[in-house]
Amino acid sequence: MSSHVAISNFQILRPTFEMEQGASIEFLAKAHVTAAEKQGEAELTEARLQMLLRRFGVKPEQISKRGLESYEMSSEVKSILERTVFFGKKASETLKRFYSDSTVAPAHLIHVTCTGYTSPSPAQHLVNFKNWQNSTKVTHAYHMGCYASIPAIRMASGFVKNGDPVVDLVHTELCSLHLNPAIHSPEQLVVQTLFADGYIRYSALPSESVTEGYKVLGILEHILPNSEEDMTWITADWGMHMTLSREVPKKIGGALKGFVQSLAQSVDADLSDLIKNAIFAIHPGGPKIIDSVQETLELEEWQVAESKKILFQYGNMSSATLPHVWSEILKTAKHGQKIVSMAFGPGLTLFGIVFEVIQEQRK
Repeated sequence: MSSHVAISNFQILRPTFEMEQGASIEFLAKAHVTAAEKQGEAELTEARLQMLLRRFGVKPEQISKRGLESYEMSSEVKSILERTVFFGKKASETLKRFYSDSTVAPAHLIHVTCTGYTSPSPAQHLVNFKNWQNSTKVTHAYHMGCYASIPAIRMASGFVKNGDPVVDLVHTELCSLHLNPAIHSPEQLVVQTLFADGYIRYSALPSESVTEGYKVLGILEHILPNSEEDMTWITADWGMHMTLSREVPKKIGGALKGFVQSLAQSVDADLSDLIKNAIFAIHPGGPKIIDSVQETLELEEWQVAESKKILFQYGNMSSATLPHVWSEILKTAKHGQKIVSMAFGPGLTLFGIVFEVIQEQRK
């Protein structure tokens, strides 16, 4: 049995619509005005909302465009039932698209999301649709938020080591379902100009069977004390509601060096060597997160280039974002190169994983 698990076979699907960031500010301003009028807040004009969005929101020079599945669902205050039904339909359609040409069933399928839940799940619908009931087990990795790809790999690694030859991981994140135009606070304007929809599929399997991908060297998790209220993701009447305190960057920054040191020790790596030579795949919780990590660890621009590129191209797609960064890095990374990847989320939780690139054709 393999001593290492690898991830490989990245496949990306894009949402139905793509919206330029400048256009999304105008779109959101109109949605906020409509919601304000329904609430009797006539003083909130479209011009004022555009000004607030441009002041507090993520700028077009930081994110060029974002994907979304529905203009209607993203601009109107729908009930949680309406949003859940829409999520179930779109997520099921997306899984069918990922497996439209697949004749070989994965031994295990992990469905990762934090933006919608139905039972039977989209993954279970797929298994029934493909008649894989006797060959594919299903696990749900739900509601962890932006860092979920790393614990999902931890799950998949256990399944592979326990004998499942191929474990597929599929992320379906429809963050745009939960943008509430009836809330005009600066915090929510940041959220509404940052998050986007995204889908990605990849596989975990024994490393010796992989010619292009990443060998998993180690995973580390740490929950920061006295931080439970700094980031939350809870269900409300209209959808799911995120809160972010201003303390998040400060608390993560204060713990970062010690966390990376522990992550290096967990894989018997030299910290200074990683800081100097590894590529850092940072979940782009926002432009300031990547910049803060880069500054704190004194990283070169090339070490975080793909993280910034994915944020600019697509926005923050919650748990689907880091796998997009990994897929991008794999296009140019050299065989044997170390990748240090980190993500942060409610808890406050710091999650890290260290990869070694498998790129047989670039030895």
